[in-house]
Amino acid sequence: MAKRFIDNEILPKAFRKLEPSLKLTWYYIWTHCDKSGVWDIDEDLFEFDNGFEFNLKKFEESFATLINVLKDKILLIDFIKVNYGTLTENYNPHKPVFRDLLKNNLKLEPSSNQAYFKLVDEKEDVDIYEEEVKEEKEPAKKIIEIGTVYEVESGKPKKAKAKVQKSEVDLPFETEKFKVQWQLWKAYKAKEHKFNYKSIESEQASLTELTNLSNGLEETAILIMNQSMAKGWKGFFELKNNYQHGAPEKPTGGFNRNR
Repeated sequence: MAKRFIDNEILPKAFRKLEPSLKLTWYYIWTHCDKSGVWDIDEDLFEFDNGFEFNLKKFEESFATLINVLKDKILLIDFIKVNYGTLTENYNPHKPVFRDLLKNNLKLEPSSNQAYFKLVDEKEDVDIYEEEVKEEKEPAKKIIEIGTVYEVESGKPKKAKAKVQKSEVDLPFETEKFKVQWQLWKAYKAKEHKFNYKSIESEQASLTELTNLSNGLEETAILIMNQSMAKGWKGFFELKNNYQHGAPEKPTGGFNRNR
C-alpha cells in the first residue's frame, strides 16, 4: 500500500473524548481509502480486520465536519490536502488521484480552491453537465411577432416589449383605386425626378402629408396626386380652383361679362 500522511491537527478537539472504536475507525478508513480519499464501505471486511462492527450512523455523527457520505461511499474531505497539497494535472504522481476523482464522481468545491472535494450524485452531475452543454450549443431562441418579442428560456416564453420594423407602409385608403394611384405616383417620381423613397418611414411620412392635405378624403388625395403629376411638381400641394371638381376646367370662348 502507498504511504499515507496523517495530520492530527485536522481532528476536532472532541476527538480525544471519543470511544476507542471510533478513533480506530477513523484511522482505519484513512489508511484504507483510495487516492482521492474515498472508502467504499465494506462492513464485513471492516469487522474482520478490526474485530467489531462498523457503525456508520455513529461515525457520521462524530466526524460530521470531516467527511461526506453518499450511499455506500465515505469521503475524507482533507485527505487530498494532507497527502498531495494542490493537485497538478500533468504531474505523474497526481495522475492516479485524478483517475480516482473521476471514478468516484468527485467535484471540486468552488470555495476550497482545490483544498478538498465533496461527493456529488452521479445523475445530478450528469444532468448539470448536459444542461451546460445544451446552453452552449443552443442559445436562447427568439420568436418575433409584430410589436412583441418572446424570448424562450427553459421552455417558458418571456414577453418583452420591442419594436419590429414594418415591411410595408400603411395606406390611408385600402381601395384598389388608391393603391394603383399610389404606385403611379411612385413611378412618376422615379421617372421624372429620379427619386425613390429611401425607407418605409419616409414613404409613410409622404402618405401622411397627402392625407392631411386631402382632409382624409380619398378622391381629394387622388386629385392632389394627379395635379402634381400634371404640373410636373415633386411634392403635394393643395388643390387649385380648377382641380376642385376632378379636372382642370377648360377655358371657354366668348365675352366675359364680369370683365
